[in-house]
Amino acid sequence: MLVFRDDAKQIPGQVLAHEFVQSIARVEGSDPSRILNALLLAGQMECGLTDIGHRSTAQAVSITNKLAQLLISPHRLDNNDLLSAARALVVDFAESLRISEAEGFAYYALHPLDFADVFAKESPSSSFAIVGIRSIGTTLSAVAVAELRSRSVCASRITVRPTGHPYNRETRLSVAERAWVDTENQRGSTFAIVDEGPGLSGSSFLSVGECLADLGVAPERILLIGTHDVNPQHLCAPGAASRWAKFKWRSVHSRIYQRFKTMVSLSGGRWRTVLLPAGVEWPASWQEMESLKFWSTDRRSIFKFDGLGQFGTGVREQATAIHEAGFGPDVEDAGDGTSRYTFVDGAPILSGEASTEILDRIADYCAFRSTAFKTSNHGGQGQLLQMVRHNFHEETGQPLELPDDTLCTSSPVIADARMQPYEWVRSANGQLLKVDASRHGDDHYLPGPTDICWDLAGAIVEWNMLIGAAEYLIAAFKKRSGIDSSRNLSSFVLAYSAFRMGYSRMALSGTHNLDEKERFRSAYLRYRTKMITVATTIATAA
Repeated sequence: MLVFRDDAKQIPGQVLAHEFVQSIARVEGSDPSRILNALLLAGQMECGLTDIGHRSTAQAVSITNKLAQLLISPHRLDNNDLLSAARALVVDFAESLRISEAEGFAYYALHPLDFADVFAKESPSSSFAIVGIRSIGTTLSAVAVAELRSRSVCASRITVRPTGHPYNRETRLSVAERAWVDTENQRGSTFAIVDEGPGLSGSSFLSVGECLADLGVAPERILLIGTHDVNPQHLCAPGAASRWAKFKWRSVHSRIYQRFKTMVSLSGGRWRTVLLPAGVEWPASWQEMESLKFWSTDRRSIFKFDGLGQFGTGVREQATAIHEAGFGPDVEDAGDGTSRYTFVDGAPILSGEASTEILDRIADYCAFRSTAFKTSNHGGQGQLLQMVRHNFHEETGQPLELPDDTLCTSSPVIADARMQPYEWVRSANGQLLKVDASRHGDDHYLPGPTDICWDLAGAIVEWNMLIGAAEYLIAAFKKRSGIDSSRNLSSFVLAYSAFRMGYSRMALSGTHNLDEKERFRSAYLRYRTKMITVATTIATAA
């Protein structure tokens, strides 16, 4: 199933260079947030330059290392030196760079200092050789080296990018990288491989570990460090369990989680026990993929991880616009990539309650998003069509004949992408507010920037609207926005159903909770039926 999207952006070098120099210029005093923002951007730039083998890569590595050292020891600031290095780097810069979002920093409450913490607890060693798996491993490896050096431990690093099928990655090293491995091996260094994850397969970690072993590094001196505990039996790379057993494993602990541990955790689907009425059938939750969220002890605020640096800033900007338009709770930056949302004291809407009042409110909201969240980013629309064709064929064994421009739009927006009834709360004063509205339309899942029809289709599917209700919604939306969405709506209902079917099927395989498996099995069948029904209708009409 295809559910994730390629969210990498090709950014002009001049734009990125200006942003980078400005981020360095803002680093002053010992403000950890500004240092962190600059470090995250430096890690992205180093990663992009390394991927294309650019001649400025060594300079970028040096700057990332310096910023990582500052994050560990902020009092060692020499801003003039940093600024000079940044300006020298961008003089001879790439014409453009492909920049990928670091998912752990953007979605999964990973702080770079989590990896510093794990190295602070490691037994003393004469030296460490750190191997970061790109993309996010670039920044993590720099922080690991900075932490070790702050403790007078000899440490150096490289970064690698495993390639091939996601469930069977392969790592190949350059001549220079092989020489580095040989030098560190002769020194007796402990080799530590750092990355977020592992994911469903574990193949990236395994490919790097086995590459080092093939070059003569003893497996007992190879340490894998990731972001959560692992049951090797659940990894789906070929022979994963026996391969994994050859290496040592360490998982980091989230300092962001520790900050809020005295509050009521709403993560991992626990929000359902607190926010949904007793006796209501719970929606499925892919617990392992949910972001951190907490309910304050005074019950007045929800704290959510919205992303470090620019990731969280963009989410809060959206949330602020939604609040100011009267559709959602207010929000403020709570530090460490978290946001504080005012808790909406009220009752979530249940399915089957799509009254004309609710349909009008949904129409108002979609009309608002169609203008407030316009974007010039047309990229990724081909991915959406590819997803529909692929998921349909995987499920039915039949090709899906759709014109290439079926899901294209001249007015892409950042969709809400969470239009389920329980995402709407009726507050104590009777107002219908949309919660969890600012993050999912532009994350690592599909659809990415798309037509507002995605949200209209989502509402129709998730509320199980009959033809009359759907027609009322579309007419109400047209009245408010001036946009006639009826022509493309069926195609987007098909696309939305294919995506949610794929997501549910992947979650069914990915979750280890038996109750959630049953919920996802039910959801999968419902979305599958909808997808096939709509596809049949479209084919008949053609």
